[in-house]
Amino acid sequence: MADPSTRWYPRSLTSLSVMAGFLIMSLSGVVAFVNPQGRIAFWTDWSMLGLTKEQWGDIHILSSLLFVVAGVIHIYYNWRPLMNYLGQKVASGRKHQREIAVTILLSLVIVASAIWKIPPLSYLLDLNAYVKELWVVHKDYEPPFGHAELLSLKVFCQKTNIPLEAAVTALKEKRLTGVDPGRPLRDIAHANGTSPMMLYRHLKSLEAQPQPTAVPVVYTAETVEAQFAGAGIGSKTLTDLAAQTGHGLTQIKSRLSKKGMKVGDDQPLKQLANQNNVQPLELLKAALVDAYVPR
Repeated sequence: MADPSTRWYPRSLTSLSVMAGFLIMSLSGVVAFVNPQGRIAFWTDWSMLGLTKEQWGDIHILSSLLFVVAGVIHIYYNWRPLMNYLGQKVASGRKHQREIAVTILLSLVIVASAIWKIPPLSYLLDLNAYVKELWVVHKDYEPPFGHAELLSLKVFCQKTNIPLEAAVTALKEKRLTGVDPGRPLRDIAHANGTSPMMLYRHLKSLEAQPQPTAVPVVYTAETVEAQFAGAGIGSKTLTDLAAQTGHGLTQIKSRLSKKGMKVGDDQPLKQLANQNNVQPLELLKAALVDAYVPR
């Protein structure tokens, strides 16, 4: 007789795999709920329990795959009992009509709430967005523009008006290695055990500041989008905006107030946009274009 300890038990393996997939997927799902937005996570080199946002995402995908595959195998092994069980439920369906109706209704409510942001479940999505923004404790946590960490040092310096030679010198003076103008900012940071955000902080003093515009630029919604989209406006304040565009701060605040929007001099545009339930670029259009009504 074979030793039971040396035998394989496929049904037990399947059940344990379903449980393992569920537990890992649940943990990675909780992390996904609380982790910062990608632009913050990649810029600050965010991690939890030693794992990056990308690694947690990969864990969630693969554990979901384990859960699904093990679940399908579990159904295969238990097909006959499952069919018998379902047959009994169908036979007694009249006794469970209300339960079936409620289950279908709940499923539809969850899907509809996710698509159209219907309260009260949409409040959970709002909480998710709020928790993610809690990681931004200082405007330095915001990258100057989207996916800045993926650009080479040379291109990054061009987009931020930083002299390349001065940037290379400044980073080498900080005893950073691998400072190659053609190398992505993220790779330089990782090679030195730091984050793209910290590299930018070393270079920020070299950045040429936009000069105040003496004559206000006449903007349209299209020109605002062309000039400011992807330019990292979320970390700027209305005061910064007034200095850069030549539009007076009082004029900008007046435009926003007339459109029923909250205003604040020193709040980052992203925070101000969230308070007004619009995107930062939409807030910017409303601030610079008289006739524009944000969507």
